[in-house]
Amino acid sequence: MATIGISGPSSYVAVGQQFYVHWGDVDGALGSAPLVLPGALAKSATPLGRVDFKAIYDALILQRETISEHLVDLDLARGSLEDMKRALIVRADQLHRAVRGNAPGSRYERSLPPLAQMDDSEATLVDAFTRLRQIWTKLNADTTLGIALPVTLEGGYTVEEFATQIAPVAPGAVGLKSSFDALREVEGQVKWEREVRNDMQEVLYALMKAYRQMVGTKFLEGNAILDALPALTPPQGATPPAVVIAVTWDAATMKAKIALVGPVPAGVTELEVRGVPGSSYVADDENVLGTIPLGGPLFFLTDTYHQMPGQSGTYRVFTSNSEGNEAGSNEGTATRPL
Repeated sequence: MATIGISGPSSYVAVGQQFYVHWGDVDGALGSAPLVLPGALAKSATPLGRVDFKAIYDALILQRETISEHLVDLDLARGSLEDMKRALIVRADQLHRAVRGNAPGSRYERSLPPLAQMDDSEATLVDAFTRLRQIWTKLNADTTLGIALPVTLEGGYTVEEFATQIAPVAPGAVGLKSSFDALREVEGQVKWEREVRNDMQEVLYALMKAYRQMVGTKFLEGNAILDALPALTPPQGATPPAVVIAVTWDAATMKAKIALVGPVPAGVTELEVRGVPGSSYVADDENVLGTIPLGGPLFFLTDTYHQMPGQSGTYRVFTSNSEGNEAGSNEGTATRPL
């Protein structure tokens, strides 16, 4: 693999590994006096060696896994909220029709709020559903209309069930408000874990920068060790052509299928598949899932983000050239059927 430099959070995985391997070569060349970074140079309270670097690198890898787990939770929380909104909107529509059918032209019909939409804000949704609950409750108490009371919806659905779905009282019960609260909680966790990861990346970057400086003092110019020194910044040069991908759910293998549309462009030396849990691609959270062999079928199968029905994953394929430059494809999402 060409030295790619740091281009984003996911690149720390490959670049950190390159530095660790190179450090082993350096220690082998130095013999009984392995390379140690002075604390001041490495921005550390104590000198650091290759074992210390590996421990910091491994901690970053674990932190990335923690973020991925929280991103799955985030996708599930969003899905749960969408299901709750959809169910309440269906009931709201049924209530609109029930009011118009049972009390046409009445103050109940005139008081009906506009039917809520899926992309409405939390405040708008809660207000609309609460007003409907209030209208429904008053309708059930009105004996002057000459209709069967209490008014129920399809399946015998009652105003009490509607109220519970809006704002459940029982501990642990799931409703619209608790679903919004759960989503905010997971969003906060993801934001926190990203900041922890960013702090760890800064530490690792400082170590790699210090390592490059220190290695330059141990070998003469032209030494193969220096020639193989990993890069910290992406190389200059031409960007390879990007590819176009199609992402589908492959029922036969029960995996997401990421396939190239068309042949591999000239000059491309690697096809790297990256992905994130959920239905939107956030580059800061991407993970390298593998590569598509240039000489084989031009697709990649994965169930990494699809362990449960309804779970989604979003993917891109990055092309690289011999200089280590890269270009990203379009993104595509696959969802495991319910």
